[in-house]
Amino acid sequence: MSGSGKSTLSRAIFLSAAAPRLVIDPAASELTAVDGAHTFRDPGRIPWDEAATLRFVPRHADDRAAYDELYRRLMTSGRPCFVWLDEPEDALPASGYAKWGKTLVVRGRKLELGHLTNSTEPVNILVNLKRTADHVVMFHTPLEKDRRELAQAMGVELAVLDRVHDEVIAVEHSFAWFDRRARALTWCPPLQLAA
Repeated sequence: MSGSGKSTLSRAIFLSAAAPRLVIDPAASELTAVDGAHTFRDPGRIPWDEAATLRFVPRHADDRAAYDELYRRLMTSGRPCFVWLDEPEDALPASGYAKWGKTLVVRGRKLELGHLTNSTEPVNILVNLKRTADHVVMFHTPLEKDRRELAQAMGVELAVLDRVHDEVIAVEHSFAWFDRRARALTWCPPLQLAA
């Protein structure tokens, strides 16, 4: 759900990653405008030398060609980078996604390209984002179809996910964390961030 804490947690993880970092924000939200970040709009020129943290805001949120070009340049740059894609429904939707975006999600790890994303609608984003993730975090997710999608991607029974989800609902801003390597699904209390 909106306001559950997805972007706040994503921002904390993103800012803890080593530079260079790149946030992709189709909506140009204030939350991704981190201190010292250099915002750019031309996917054909990633301004690596401008700042340790870059922020790509496309001219048009639904410009799939811009996302594809940006991901192509990330994949072929030879630079390690940590990428945060905020609200991926425009950049990496379930269908009609950027080909190079899928390539980065599937093979970017080998090139030291980390990828973090958050979404209010898991059923509407690229399947590989969920199925290849080392970690999946779930905040209050009211729609069963979204929980079912996440359970399938995690390889857990929906009933197991729903039991943890009941704990998430009980405490505002708490969340469930799935660690794929440990095959562990854990309830987590709300994040306590310094102001």
